[in-house]
Amino acid sequence: MSSTTRRPSRSIAALAALCVIACSYGLAGDVVPADAQAARVHVSVRTSPALPAPGDDVAARVSISGCPPGGALIETFLTFDDGASQTSVRVARTAAQSSLLFSSNTVVQLHAAIEGWYGVRVICGDFRPARAPMTNSLFLVGATSTKTALVSTPNVVQGATFGYHGTGCKGARIEYSMYQVERNATPFTITGTIPVQADGTWLANLAVPSNLKPGPARIRARCVNELASGDKAYVYYSPDQDVTVVAAGAPPATTKISAP
Repeated sequence: MSSTTRRPSRSIAALAALCVIACSYGLAGDVVPADAQAARVHVSVRTSPALPAPGDDVAARVSISGCPPGGALIETFLTFDDGASQTSVRVARTAAQSSLLFSSNTVVQLHAAIEGWYGVRVICGDFRPARAPMTNSLFLVGATSTKTALVSTPNVVQGATFGYHGTGCKGARIEYSMYQVERNATPFTITGTIPVQADGTWLANLAVPSNLKPGPARIRARCVNELASGDKAYVYYSPDQDVTVVAAGAPPATTKISAP
């Protein structure tokens, strides 16, 4: 009698334990808390080619672990820095499917990839991370940059113009900023624009802004890429070009500018 009364208890205990395990992993249809699920979702990325160059068609293999079985979404972001803050813009959205083993391998295609740092954000179940690349998902397009930006002279005269030219822009225009040098990081503020030729080169004679006083000044440039979504992705030229603003009528300087 004792054995027949104990067996149901053992069965009930086993079922209860199984339910706890299933519920904790979301297999019983219960909702998994976002913070608990976030601790289990991991992502890694490998690209083909392994070292993509700007303009390449890039296949990024995204491996995900921790997403519950079912549909998932991979958002690919391009991140850029204006010197004062970072911005991430979404360049692709790709559907994925997580298996019963809580894993997924999905290829994200980037056509004619823009230079810069990329990363992915995964959305699955109740997991909703920040709208930015996740940890361990970053990859670089253009490890060796070939773009250049140069000024024609290191000394620019108030009320006069000077030459500014560059290469390697995949967009339709260049935006440039010219400002007095400051100690703190300065957000990019547009002074003017320059059209880009079909081969990616650009050239213009720039007027020295009237608000610049004699002394150190800096010129920054960025290539503007228009995305299909309507967003803009920027590629910043580096290094910035430092010049000296000279008062009109001052003796010419003999310093020569060097290539970056």
